Amino acid sequence: MTEPMTVEQLAAIEVRVSSATPGPWTATCRDMDQQSGRHSGLGWEIEGPPEPILRGQFALAEDAQFIAHAREDIPALLAEVDRLRAQLLRCHDKMAAGIFVPSWQDV
Repeated sequence: MTEPMTVEQLAAIEVRVSSATPGPWTATCRDMDQQSGRHSGLGWEIEGPPEPILRGQFALAEDAQFIAHAREDIPALLAEVDRLRAQLLRCHDKMAAGIFVPSWQDV
């Protein structure tokens, strides 16, 4: 079982979410070869409200922080969802078996 996310971890993610430019954002490859489906070398760009100053640069540090932390934030949030779903299932199973569950810590 994974450890629960702390209040501080969730709060840090919430700050990054609320500080970043609202979406929707999209990933686009401007120089995509339509036949092969591969790009020709310039790579992918983020499109949306956070307009880059130059390719890969953002005017707001909050947008860059949001993108930079996404690789850790999303897996952590998915693990937390999995942990909570498993806990809910255990609670449901105990309740279905007629077992009283006084608190979430007892599941």
